[in-house]
Amino acid sequence: MYQGVRRSAHRSKNGPRRSRPSSRWFQTQTFAPDPRKIAEALDIDPATLCFPGPIEEAHKAAIYRGAVCFAFPSRYEGFGLPPLEALSCGVPVVGSDASSIPEVVGDAGVLVPPDDTRNMAGALIALATETTLRDQLAVRARAQAARFSWEKTAWQTLEAYESVLS
Repeated sequence: MYQGVRRSAHRSKNGPRRSRPSSRWFQTQTFAPDPRKIAEALDIDPATLCFPGPIEEAHKAAIYRGAVCFAFPSRYEGFGLPPLEALSCGVPVVGSDASSIPEVVGDAGVLVPPDDTRNMAGALIALATETTLRDQLAVRARAQAARFSWEKTAWQTLEAYESVLS
């Protein structure tokens, strides 16, 4: 779940107003409804769910590797780093066919419209029950993730700047 960011304005000695995030606000605000409340409203047994809270970077790979698949039904992403992290761990992605997600996921997952809950559920069930499909997508996941690197991003950014400035 993504944490919201509220900024409180303050003045610096030498210039315009700047913003500083409120750390207390980080702990209490989210962009999505609380999944615990949704589970309670749907009468889902709390013992069947896990809400771990924030995950330390050092632990993310182990958690991804323990997953059957990674669900990412986002309507908009600037890039889509969480699906790429899952792919790099060999985890197939069930994601939305919107924004940048198709470029990131490629053929290493199942893409559906972000509000199509029936097909999203079907894709999750398929990956949970069809070992052959899951294994094929896991192989593709690592190959797809290998297409992206920070070095490649830096070079492409430099080329873009050079083409604009020339």
